[in-house]
Amino acid sequence: MMKLVVKKNHCTGCMLCESACSLFHEGVANLERARVQIARGEALSHNYGINICRQCKVCPPIDACPVRAISRDGEHGAIIINYDACLPGCSICVAACHLDAIFQAGGGKPVVCDLCGGDPQCVKMCEPLALGITEVRMAAAN
Repeated sequence: MMKLVVKKNHCTGCMLCESACSLFHEGVANLERARVQIARGEALSHNYGINICRQCKVCPPIDACPVRAISRDGEHGAIIINYDACLPGCSICVAACHLDAIFQAGGGKPVVCDLCGGDPQCVKMCEPLALGITEVRMAAAN
């Protein structure tokens, strides 16, 4: 299972991660449609927050979805949304995520980081290394 690593004190606020994400998923560089969001601090404070799905081991939105449109990818462990099954305007998953990592993007659909199929574009573009990826081994069941 892959997991994103966030080092917010390394973030310079360049927003290349947001651009790379939206370009990969939406085909346009639109920061509001990125699955990673940089919260801008006060001017000159250099205090930026990075909001992205941490691929939590226990993911409340999966259980909250009334139509089971949210699941975990078997190969990488990423949270994924089946938009064919997703109910337009439902937003129960958005409310269930305590990290605000699932949110409504352009077009009213919920979006969440899906690790770009195992090759996170945000990590590749993060020059100050504020974003990283690690492999997490799940304990084997006996």
